[in-house]
Amino acid sequence: MIRLLMVIFVATIINSCATQSFIFNKNYHEAEKSSYETQKIFKNWGLGDEQVLYNPSSYCKRNEILAKIDLKNTNYKLEFLSLGYFQPRTIEIYCIDSSFAK
Repeated sequence: MIRLLMVIFVATIINSCATQSFIFNKNYHEAEKSSYETQKIFKNWGLGDEQVLYNPSSYCKRNEILAKIDLKNTNYKLEFLSLGYFQPRTIEIYCIDSSFAK
């Protein structure tokens, strides 16, 4: 029983450390904070769930361009207690001033 719990614990920790970054501009580090942030909870271990973000550049202001999108897990406790059934994810969109674009 203890081995099973250890395997579940390690699998949850390894699974929960996933962060995905999509970089659209090499000067993405100029973005100090995210321009837009939202959360979605994937259920059923993420099987069959998807979230589509159409036209992410529309979240930028008029004189800004899309620099980076980050997807990361946010609530490790909920994911651990549900054995990975619920997986809260945060989407952050970073925009930079168009003068930084090259």
